[in-house]
Amino acid sequence: MWHYINDIYVVNRVDNAIDTNFNEKNNPGFNTEQGDIYITYNNPCYKKELPTRLSDFYIFGAFRPYQVAGHSYDVCSMKGIQLALDKGARFHYIDVWSSNPVNYLDNQAYPIVRNTTLMPNEGKALLFSDVCKTYSKNAWSNTNYPFILYLEIHPSAEKNKFVLRKIAKTLWENFQGRFAPSRYSFGHGNIGEMPIREGMNKIIIMTNIYPNDGFLQELVHGVVNETTQNAGTLVKYGRGHKDYGGIQSQTSNMSSVVERNRTHLGIVIPEEKIAATNFVQPGTDLFQIPPEDPWKFGFQIVCVNLQKPGPERDAQIKKFKKRSFVLREDGLRDIPCPKPDVLKQNVKASYSPRGIDVWDGYFKHNF
Repeated sequence: MWHYINDIYVVNRVDNAIDTNFNEKNNPGFNTEQGDIYITYNNPCYKKELPTRLSDFYIFGAFRPYQVAGHSYDVCSMKGIQLALDKGARFHYIDVWSSNPVNYLDNQAYPIVRNTTLMPNEGKALLFSDVCKTYSKNAWSNTNYPFILYLEIHPSAEKNKFVLRKIAKTLWENFQGRFAPSRYSFGHGNIGEMPIREGMNKIIIMTNIYPNDGFLQELVHGVVNETTQNAGTLVKYGRGHKDYGGIQSQTSNMSSVVERNRTHLGIVIPEEKIAATNFVQPGTDLFQIPPEDPWKFGFQIVCVNLQKPGPERDAQIKKFKKRSFVLREDGLRDIPCPKPDVLKQNVKASYSPRGIDVWDGYFKHNF
């Protein structure tokens, strides 16, 4: 009897969370209309059209879309991923674990997608292979925008070379022919400087670690976490930020952050809070980032918990009402200008030593 009641509870948790939070009637205009992606823009320096780059855009991001209600003691659902795609989110942050969290030498282990604390009994992880199939099938079904998949690879997967190899194999099988240019692989290039036209219909893979596997290294276009900032800047935004000065409390030198975000990807994700109350009151552990704060300092991607309604999510809806990529303001972009013309120096203005001749008792300078 209890098992039957639990099944009903889990199904209702998924359906109710999705139906309540993503009702189009409650969120008019929240859609995936492609519109104009601004392939080129008028550069005031060159006075001509130049291609935009990935870092030139605000990008609609979803945090852990596979979770339907909260971060802890929840169920994982492919419906959440599908719905986040349908709503236009082009940056998805997901967690990857090993199916065997204890034995790092288990060659039978495989990658899974799950939250830190699953719901007791009924909480089931998603197969990473199934998640990738969903993205492969649906990520470009009604748009050709670039798609960024951020993999938070947890230690159980990072330390198992067999799991890392299977992650690479799964990515290759599902996205072969869709990867962003290889010159950004192996951490060699800055993916933020990729011309946006080169990313159309492509997938960009980012991770929190530099994977210890050559095949996966070849498929990863950027590594960024709170300490490794090779491909950009990543900030975990929490209640402390919100209460004590916003993202400016991260550093006293925000001008350097703005400068870096001109050419690199700035990513902001919400803090994680484990709360057992989420089991009975879905969503109580979720925290939403007020997106206007990071946006004004040039952060392109502010991840939203699409499961949680409120003013923060409404601000994201308004921002990306027409399209998932929105061109940033001129003051936040790196607008290339030609080098200034170098005029030939007038030798008469030089301070270099000069010779003199005596002529009829007068000094004559030789220039």
